[in-house]
Parts: sequence; structure tokens; C-alpha cells
Amino acid sequence: MNAVELLYPRPLRYLSGHLAKLVAGRLWLKVLLGMGLGIIAGIALGPSAGLLDADFAITAGNWLAFPGQLFLTLVQMIVVPLVFASIIRGLASTEDVNQLKKLGLAVVLFFVCTTTASIVTGITLAQ
Repeated sequence: MNAVELLYPRPLRYLSGHLAKLVAGRLWLKVLLGMGLGIIAGIALGPSAGLLDADFAITAGNWLAFPGQLFLTLVQMIVVPLVFASIIRGLASTEDVNQLKKLGLAVVLFFVCTTTASIVTGITLAQ
């Protein structure tokens, strides 16, 4: 892969074959089935169900929750740099200075507004 291909990746229309395979393989159905089975297993193995001893159910629940917590932590670790790099690449790809000023101002306003909304939501829910 040369430097030009790294700077200008293929458009999303080339992904249509891959996405068609996922739809044909019913990935959405597998995800929903997995979620449903996870909810059923969580209810059946929970301490309130009475199928297991309460102390063992809590321990088993903590062990079963560990992969999910690990996954969410890894996603959080990846998302911030990915969003930052996407914004920088998007801003750097423009060649018109006036368009860059408008886009930069819009991005800054967007982040200030969304950050303010998330802070207000977090403080409201915490109270």
C-alpha cells in the first residue's frame, strides 16, 4: 500500500460487498439472540432467582460481567483517539481556508454544546 492510498482510503461504496455478507449472514439476528440469551442467563443465575446460593450467584455474576467490562473499557480507550484523529483528518483534508474557518468554528461550537449537555445531564442524574 503506497502513501496515497493511506491518505485517501477507498470510499464506503467498496464496503457494500462486506456489508451484504453481514446482512445475508443475519448478524443482526445473532446479536439480538445473544442479547436475549444473556438477559435470560442473567435473570436465571441472579441472586434473586434462588437457583444458586446468593454468595455464589454474586461471585458468578462478577466473573461473567468481567469480559463485558473489559470490552467496554477497551472501546472507551479506542474511541477518544479515533474521534480526535477523524476530526483532525477531516479538517486537514479541506483545501479552502474559508471553509476550514467555518468548519473549525462549527466543530468547536458542537463540542462545547455537547460537552455542556453531557455535564448538565451527569450532574442532574448524580443529584
